[in-house]
Amino acid sequence: MLTYRAKRYASAFTLIELLVVIAIIAALIALLLPAVQNARAAARRAQCLNNLKQIGLALNNFETANGYLPAAGVGPFNDGSAFNHGWMTFILPYVEQGPLYNLYNLNANWYDPPNSTVVVTGINAYQCPAAVGSHITKGVIDDLFYLGGNPISASTSDYSNTGDVDNSFYTANGMAVPAGGYPQGMITQPTQFPPPDGGTPGYRLAVITDGLSNTVAVTECANRPTLYVKKGLGTRAVTGSYAGTTDNSGLVIFGGPWASDLKMLGPQGATADGYSKPGPCVINCTNNWEVYSTHAGGANAVMGDGSARFLKETINPAVFAAVITRAGGEIISTDGF
Repeated sequence: MLTYRAKRYASAFTLIELLVVIAIIAALIALLLPAVQNARAAARRAQCLNNLKQIGLALNNFETANGYLPAAGVGPFNDGSAFNHGWMTFILPYVEQGPLYNLYNLNANWYDPPNSTVVVTGINAYQCPAAVGSHITKGVIDDLFYLGGNPISASTSDYSNTGDVDNSFYTANGMAVPAGGYPQGMITQPTQFPPPDGGTPGYRLAVITDGLSNTVAVTECANRPTLYVKKGLGTRAVTGSYAGTTDNSGLVIFGGPWASDLKMLGPQGATADGYSKPGPCVINCTNNWEVYSTHAGGANAVMGDGSARFLKETINPAVFAAVITRAGGEIISTDGF
C-alpha cells in the first residue's frame, strides 16, 4: 500500500513581522546612539582633564627643580634673552618628552630651521582628544608675522596659560579695573610683570597668594589655528581683537604652536555671538585668544596645585577673573566655578 508523507514547510517571518522587527531595531539604535555619543564625549573630556593634570604636575615639578615657574615666553621682546622659546618647551622633560627636549636647540628660535623637526612633532599631552582639526599650523605665523620670515609648519596645542586679565574685561563687565591694571596670572611675561623676587624668568609658587587651588594655571583654547565661534567655524573676523593675534583675514588664529612664545591668554571676554570683544561671554564663545573648548557646558582647566577643574560656561565674570589672577585677594566659593 502506498503511503504519503506530508511535506513540512519551515515557518518564516511575514512581511509585516519583518517590518516590525526592523522598526524595533531602529528605535533601539535611536535610543542607544545618544548614549554612546555621550559616553564618548565624556571619555574625551576625561582624557583632556588628565592631560591638564599632567601639565599641572609638570609645572609643579619644574618649579621644584628650578625654584620658579617657567615664564610664558622668553626672548628679545620678553626677558631680553637671545632666542624666542615658549613655556611648553621647558616642561617637555616633565611630560615624558625628555628625548624631544634634548633634540631642541635652545640656541635658535623655536621657528628656526634647527628646530623644524622638533616643533612639528605632535605631543598627546598637549592635545585635547575632543578638539577638531589636524593639530598642524602652517604659514608666516606668530613671531614671523611681526618679524618676517619663511613659512613654517608646527604642531599645535589646545591648551594655553592665562597670563593676565585684560583691563577691557573689567570695564565690559561693570567692574573696576584693579590697581595697576592687567592683574597677573600664574604664568606670564616677565617684562610686563617682573617676578617679585627678581632674577628669575617666572614666579615662585609662594607668590601665588590667592592659593594654588584657587588659581588657574592652564586652560583650553582649542582648535587653533582655525577660528571657531560658538561651536562652529568662524565666517568673519572677530572685532576688538589685538593687532597681530591673527592673520590679516582674522580667520587664522596665532598662538597655537606648542613651542610658541606667544601663547599667553589675557581674556577680554566676548559678546554672546562671539564676533566682538570685549564682552560678558567668557567661555566657549570664540577661540580668538579666549577660553574655548569643544566640550558641552564649559572648558577644562588645571589649577596651581595640579588639580583639574571643569569651568562652567555660566561662570560669573567676576569669579572668572578671580580664578585667573594670582594675587587679587578675592574670596571664592568652591561651587562658584
